[in-house]
Amino acid sequence: MRKTLASMALLLAGALASSAAVTVQGLWHLDSTQPIADSSGNGRAFGSAFSTAPSTGGAMGALVVDNGAGGPLGGTGYTSVQCVQLGVGVGGKRQSAMWGIGYNPPAVNYGIEIWAMPQDNGIAGGSGGWIFSSGEGGGVALRVNAPASGPSYIDAFILGSNVPIGSQSPINTNRWTHLAIVNDNGVLTFYTNGVACGASVTTGATTPAGNCYIGTPSDNQAFYGYLDEARMFTFAPGAFTTADLLLRPPGPNIVGQSQSSSVWDGGAAPFSVTASFDNTITYQWRRGGATIPGATASQYVLGTVAPADSGATFDCILKSGSLSTTSSVATLTVEAVNPSNVNAYRSAINGEPSLVAYFPADGNTTPTLVNTKDATHNGTMELGAY
Repeated sequence: MRKTLASMALLLAGALASSAAVTVQGLWHLDSTQPIADSSGNGRAFGSAFSTAPSTGGAMGALVVDNGAGGPLGGTGYTSVQCVQLGVGVGGKRQSAMWGIGYNPPAVNYGIEIWAMPQDNGIAGGSGGWIFSSGEGGGVALRVNAPASGPSYIDAFILGSNVPIGSQSPINTNRWTHLAIVNDNGVLTFYTNGVACGASVTTGATTPAGNCYIGTPSDNQAFYGYLDEARMFTFAPGAFTTADLLLRPPGPNIVGQSQSSSVWDGGAAPFSVTASFDNTITYQWRRGGATIPGATASQYVLGTVAPADSGATFDCILKSGSLSTTSSVATLTVEAVNPSNVNAYRSAINGEPSLVAYFPADGNTTPTLVNTKDATHNGTMELGAY
């Protein structure tokens, strides 16, 4: 299983950054870097009209999410471990934008793509919020619309004529959606998760011009939600296929596998798995292939191990809708406790002249941790710790 996952990650790392069919013109991991660096090597960095913290001046307009798993492609070997949430702010939603890379795609045979997860109704003000565009005065753009009645939706449109491309796609506030617009010899197609969303448009295309934007190009058109992994590319006529998009295998994306561990007899054995940012994922841990009742979180802790537990195996099944992925298998090894080593360690600690308190957790079966230095000033565990 590890070999399979590793091979898939390496294949993705090579395929996502570039492919035989497309030439990457810009690749932006939306994280804490300011300005937003271009990972394609073309030097087309986005400027930004937001601050990621109040200390940088002005009201915060974006929140860098550092959750160890990154955005939808985290763990595939080339992405950052962060994504960005636009439109957040102190005391209310804030407009925020990235712009000005000094480049526009050609009139035909190009694509733009980005991963998005809108929140709330998807906008920070007005009736709609831009997500990504190939320019401001021409080309194509992705946006969220929040009508006065009915649910919000994402659509694609031609800049300059406002002609819609394809169909409306309802927003999903619980999981990442891959969005793309491709101009293939003048035929414009809107893709969601690599599938054409509605019919292609064959007339009315305009040439990309003006500033490219991620986020709002003007007041009252601000996006609210998470964004990550934006890319712009070109290709030879007729060479594009959906395999060239920044997609990932379907189902939950495991970016941190559960690891085997060695634990002293009587200790606790924790096992955990980390998935890419997706609120729809459910978890089920197994021991030796058998379901563990109640073990339905991203972490499973075997509270007290015994020699009989040595050699036990644990894995986790992650599900999102009808799709599932199983983690690698972690093996538990239980080591016999050497009392002389424990006593020598504790003696060395208690012998420190500056020691104020010492709380060995072993043997505490209540929320109180005893201070063995002076048997007073004991500690109390809080917030569900045990």
